[in-house]
Order: sequence, then structure tokens, then C-alpha cells
Amino acid sequence: MIKINTYAAWNIDSAECGLATAARNSLEKIVGGMHNYGSSISVMVVEALAIKLGLSLASSLSLSSFQLESDSLVLISSLSYPLSTVDWTAARSIAWIRENLNLFQQVNWRWVSRKTNEAADWVASLELRRVCPLDWVSNPPSSLMRVLLFDVVSLPP
Repeated sequence: MIKINTYAAWNIDSAECGLATAARNSLEKIVGGMHNYGSSISVMVVEALAIKLGLSLASSLSLSSFQLESDSLVLISSLSYPLSTVDWTAARSIAWIRENLNLFQQVNWRWVSRKTNEAADWVASLELRRVCPLDWVSNPPSSLMRVLLFDVVSLPP
């Protein structure tokens, strides 16, 4: 099953954010990715925007079933339990996510630690600074390659 990691980097002073999502196959190879830059009023909205970007990536890859991973426990819990409430600042984004889930056969929501999300974190952090390479998926820089190598080496047997 394809795993889609999402990550958001947010600057509280400027309200600017960098968003990233990376899709990996069962061998942990990146098979797709997206990044975006924007602004938002809260970290919860920024995390929801990253999940929206992850769903856009899934759609662009024509996936019907996949696992979407985020380090936002609040959002993963909210999406796993549709009757739960969310911070009002993120309600609009959560509503969009829930409405667009019907585009997919199955989405498995999974909370992961920030350490597990290092590749998406790397991309989002660069995007926040507006220095993310456009071809990071097809031509990963050496600094990203080190992150990806560590991710594969640290996988459980």
C-alpha cells in the first residue's frame, strides 16, 4: 500500500507556511511528491492544508486506496472519528477533506511521530524559506538522500 506523509512548517510571526507531501511505495521509495507555500492564521489550519495537499497528491497519482500519515494527532483523530469536533480555525479545511474523501475507495489515517516524517519535514522547511528544489522527487539533493537513507535503515524488520 502506498503511504503518503504530510508535513507543515509554520512561522508564527509572519503566518507563512511551507507544505509538503511525499508518497512512498512498500520499498519506501518516493514515487511522488508535492510542495506548496502559503499563509494561515493557525498551526491547525496549516496542518489541515498539508493533509489537503496529500489528498491532491493521491488524486494526481490515481490512487484509490492509501495510508495518509501526519504528525498532527488532533487532525488524524478528527478525521478517523467523523463526529469529533475540531478547532474552529480548521473547520473549513476539515470539511473540505471530509467532502473529498469520496474520491477514494479507502484512506487509512495514521498518526506518526515527527521523526518518521523527516522527508516531508525537510521539503516543507525548505518551502517555507522558498528554497525548495522543484525537482526534489526525481532528483533528490544529497541532504534529502541522507534523510531517505536513514528512514530506510531505521525501518523495523
